[in-house]
Amino acid sequence: MIKLFDTIKSYFVPYMSFVFDFCLDQLTHYAQVYSTPHQKGSKRKMIESDISLSLEYKLHCLILDTMRNCFIHDKEEFIDTNKFDKIINPLIDQLDCIGVPTKYDQFVALSVQPAVLQLFELVKDDYKWKSLNYSLMMKTRSEITSVKLATLNIVLRMVEQLKERVAVLVNDILSFVAETLEDENIEVNDRNSLLIF
Repeated sequence: MIKLFDTIKSYFVPYMSFVFDFCLDQLTHYAQVYSTPHQKGSKRKMIESDISLSLEYKLHCLILDTMRNCFIHDKEEFIDTNKFDKIINPLIDQLDCIGVPTKYDQFVALSVQPAVLQLFELVKDDYKWKSLNYSLMMKTRSEITSVKLATLNIVLRMVEQLKERVAVLVNDILSFVAETLEDENIEVNDRNSLLIF
């Protein structure tokens, strides 16, 4: 599907309607499956499990890449208000996938972050921006430090990418950042200082 997007770009977007709900269901499934660290069992089960997880992980990344490409090439508002409301939680919940069979930071940087940032680029409505931003910023309240860091990294990139357009979200962002200033983790505090200054 990615090669089709690269080749025929915006002409392919309307055909996403055939797989859109499937993609959302899969993202919801992956958020549940990978929300806990990968457990190791017997050697044979581990090998079978690793192969299965590897294939499933590749599909997971392809779905996120497909969604990103849909956001990039959506010129005729395929992502309407209804679809936007449906996609926010499954997409943002990918930040909870700490049990992916690869490095979590790498997964977020290569798959989740580009899709989230592209959705921010696609949306032109302040209400939708605030809704997406609120869902993203709620991840800063996670008990898991890596999820907080990944969220703050996405917010930093969003501020860099959107520049003055992010002014609409500044109050909302700062209220969540103020909550994380009291975090015990030094890396979280470093990210916060980058956002504040």
